Amino acid sequence: MDRTIMLSRLYAAREEWDRGADAGMVLDELIQDLQQEEREATYKMIGGKPKTLATMKKIIKNAEKNGSAINGAVQYENFSYITDGFRAIRIHGDVPIQKCTKSGSLGKSLHDIMERAIEESNSGDIAPNYAEVKQNFEQEKAHRKANGIKTDRYNPILFQVNKNTWVNAQYLLEMMEALPGCEIYAVESDLPCSRKPIYFKSDAGDGVLLPVNHT
Repeated sequence: MDRTIMLSRLYAAREEWDRGADAGMVLDELIQDLQQEEREATYKMIGGKPKTLATMKKIIKNAEKNGSAINGAVQYENFSYITDGFRAIRIHGDVPIQKCTKSGSLGKSLHDIMERAIEESNSGDIAPNYAEVKQNFEQEKAHRKANGIKTDRYNPILFQVNKNTWVNAQYLLEMMEALPGCEIYAVESDLPCSRKPIYFKSDAGDGVLLPVNHT
């Protein structure tokens, strides 16, 4: 944070104090901003990927918008978990996102989901690579635009991972961007529409993405 900005905010807190108002709120906001900058600096120093951070923030924003019962950011057992109810990312250590809480049932739930996905991934196949997914996404996007077909959360572009597994293509791309170089495993299912999550594994962490209904 720029020294001039910091001083101006400290002066504002002192003015609040002089007026007998609550200067604590102003100081709390300043402290939170400084802590955020410190987390981001530390994250960068240990090799954190800017794309990973940007995508995790996007997931948080999506969580706030869709109102899913399971969403948010949480730190649990030395991992940072981010989820919007449709996908989740687990990163080693702390991630500089202010909305993170220290623990709770959400962290335990995400931990269990991730561990279960790891077990099931042992029987999974390696899914298509980023270039293939991106090409498919752009072609379908252009086709829809040319034919006046709207793409939104209720009618997303889908990608077929294997025989019975379809996922939101945008979410799949973002997961691959958040976990660069990841290996992707999709368990084949005999059901018409698989509900087993896609598992992502990378050096930075891992993640899961839920399939969608497709008939």
